[in-house]
Amino acid sequence: MYDLFLLDSLPRQQATMAPHMLNGDKLWLKRAAKRNSRWAYAPLKLLAAWLKLDTLKPVPNIGGEESILIEANRIETLQKAGVAVPTILAKTPQALL
Repeated sequence: MYDLFLLDSLPRQQATMAPHMLNGDKLWLKRAAKRNSRWAYAPLKLLAAWLKLDTLKPVPNIGGEESILIEANRIETLQKAGVAVPTILAKTPQALL
């Protein structure tokens, strides 16, 4: 059911992330997007270096299908470790639901 919803909704979705309703449930569909500019991360990177806090270092968004795969793997790894994370209902190389 979720796989079909994802495949049907993805071509029509313009935004990178958008809410959808299915059987009364609110679902979020995240599609692969272009890479973010390195300049977008520069202020946070400088702040992390100045404060000597590696945990503030931004994780670069490499964009595209590879970013969706990385995000899905991170969510699944955190879930297996017992961390409360969103449930992935369906995924393709182009999107997560």
